[in-house]
Amino acid sequence: LTRPPTSDIEEIGLDRLVRSCLRMRPDRIITGEARGPEIVDVLTAANTGHRGQMLTVHANSVQHAVQRLETMYHMAGKRVESKAIREQIVSGFDLLVHLRHEQVGEQGFRFVSGVAELTGRMEEETVEVALLFEDKGEGLVWTGQWPVCLEKMGRTREEFRRHVIEAPPPPGLQGMAMVKAAQAGKRVLSPARSVVEPGKSGEDGDGVEDDWEHTYYKYLWEDDQSVQGEDHGSGNAYTTG
Repeated sequence: LTRPPTSDIEEIGLDRLVRSCLRMRPDRIITGEARGPEIVDVLTAANTGHRGQMLTVHANSVQHAVQRLETMYHMAGKRVESKAIREQIVSGFDLLVHLRHEQVGEQGFRFVSGVAELTGRMEEETVEVALLFEDKGEGLVWTGQWPVCLEKMGRTREEFRRHVIEAPPPPGLQGMAMVKAAQAGKRVLSPARSVVEPGKSGEDGDGVEDDWEHTYYKYLWEDDQSVQGEDHGSGNAYTTG
């Protein structure tokens, strides 16, 4: 529910919000977590021709996310063949981003462990999922798979190579490398994720809290602003975690 019922107001679910949103001729639709019958309206909305949609679901992996969507659809009690549901998923979404959470002591880490693409093809009755990036222990690395949706986004392979594959990584540790450092007894700072020895503080380990973390926040925001200023074309994605 997005709003629980009261004595004067009836409950409002995500499915009702999605249906109301479609009447407003949206360019893009961003919904929260789907975990039940509302997935029927979400998948319907993803196949109505607007430029983009984002959805969050809980799943164990990018491959498992597709199964979760299909399972939730069946839980809604709709008599629809599995093949038809999978075709809606394939035509409605392009990319899957899997977020992983690891707990080391009292410190929790959430990071992107995989990025995959729904290629639009089906192998017999199975949706084809191509893994584009995966974390093998040191952060995300390219698998060598070229995204099929580049043409839809108006991008070339050369642009993808220059701006994504060959782009310099953010400073500090990434992905599972953060978890390994924490397990080794080192303290991983956020958001720059630099590592300092236990008992020390700040980037230079002099025991004084520095303002470099704030500087990195500003760097991320300015970089994000430059990305938001570009038109990346159409494309739908949903995240899993």
